Amino acid sequence: MAGENSVAILGAGISGLTLAKYLDASSARVEVFEKSSRCGGWIESEQRDGFLLEHGPNTVLSSPDTYSMIQDLGLENSLLTPLETAKTRFLYSQKLGDQRPQMRAAPRSLWEAVVTPLLSKESKKEILKKVFNPPKISQNVSVHDFFSAHLGEEFAEDILAAAIGGIYAADIKKLSFQSAFPRIAEISTNARSLFLSFLLAKLKQSGSQGRRTLVSFENGLETLPKRIVGSLIKTQIHLNSTALEICPKKGSDGNLCYTLVVQDSSQHSPREHGPFRHIFVTLPSAASSRLLQGLSHSLASKIAAVPHASVGVTHLCISKSYSPNPLEGFGMLIPPRLSRGLLGVVFSSSVFSGRAPEDHHLLTCFSGGALFPEKARVDDSSVLSEILLEVSQVLSLQAEPRVLSAQFLPNSIPNYALGHQELESEIDDFSEQFPNLHLVSSWRSGIGVPERIRQAKTLAEYVIVEDLHS
Repeated sequence: MAGENSVAILGAGISGLTLAKYLDASSARVEVFEKSSRCGGWIESEQRDGFLLEHGPNTVLSSPDTYSMIQDLGLENSLLTPLETAKTRFLYSQKLGDQRPQMRAAPRSLWEAVVTPLLSKESKKEILKKVFNPPKISQNVSVHDFFSAHLGEEFAEDILAAAIGGIYAADIKKLSFQSAFPRIAEISTNARSLFLSFLLAKLKQSGSQGRRTLVSFENGLETLPKRIVGSLIKTQIHLNSTALEICPKKGSDGNLCYTLVVQDSSQHSPREHGPFRHIFVTLPSAASSRLLQGLSHSLASKIAAVPHASVGVTHLCISKSYSPNPLEGFGMLIPPRLSRGLLGVVFSSSVFSGRAPEDHHLLTCFSGGALFPEKARVDDSSVLSEILLEVSQVLSLQAEPRVLSAQFLPNSIPNYALGHQELESEIDDFSEQFPNLHLVSSWRSGIGVPERIRQAKTLAEYVIVEDLHS
């Protein structure tokens, strides 16, 4: 690097820690500033009363970059893959003639979605017709509009809305197709048929990346960020440290560098750190917006306007003797039209071994989201009671489950709105004015752990190459 050979990373979630891991091996001096008292961000695992609770993501997809990191960290021996019981996923559905909704096996592929008994004959005919005569539709539309045009309204409302609720906790009529599914959007540009798009995506994945599977660790997903922290040699991590301001200035070599004004909880007054040649901002949208306000009011306002969904995460346990259903599967998703606020339930003790005592089920329940924001407040006893009742009803439990944990996660999942891609052009202009000030956050693109790892690793490698050639 030209000038001061130093890097600041703001935020110690999985993006910030991935950056730290790969930059730690370079010649740079690396400092991480984290507002809270722990590293890992939304990834948090807890042992309680013989149960292993995941307060954030329950699994991670073993993409090439993720698996490479797992190997680098020596975590292969503690890696867990799903049990056989986790192969089946369920959908809460009500067919014509049902007195009440039932738990039914969900389709595992686009073809299974076509032949599934979850859809009416009329819906299947509509889908097959569109396979051979696909519609012409812009990609700058909502997830609902794109998929309903290709697969029909029934598919969108009964299957897609439930699936998106389990990923984004979003309203599919407001979520941007292009931003939420960029790879499908890219492929479908060249193949008008959605079926052909999925086939090309599968071939591309199997040809260049191999098979992906969901994984976790014996002691939970937090094993990953903890091991990253333990592997760092030179990196200095400042916990309980809030970045208040980024100040650009000319370095001793004439190039632009930055200092940071940081409030440490142990200090009465903020302190200045730096100068830094590179700063990586991996913070949530609200914190990113406040920090960038003095550099670009326009960009800061757009970042603050990125919509987010709040989610309630409730861990329940119940004796297997009080569950008439075996609850053998990954979990169940609930379409919004059949929900009173519950988005879905992960059957955690059926997904990985060692998650619960043998005679108990562990259930991880998600509620709220964009369509039921008030039901995210499981920290409120009245809301929690409503969620418990709904869980008991949809799973036909014969006793009320015991609450192990109930957490409200405010503004935890970005919901990319229509026009979200316009934010990229403003970021490009910002980057020209403030080079080496990198915005690497999920509010920009990619909410999953594998995507956060991929983006952070790619950016770190780019900076290292630039460093070596400057």
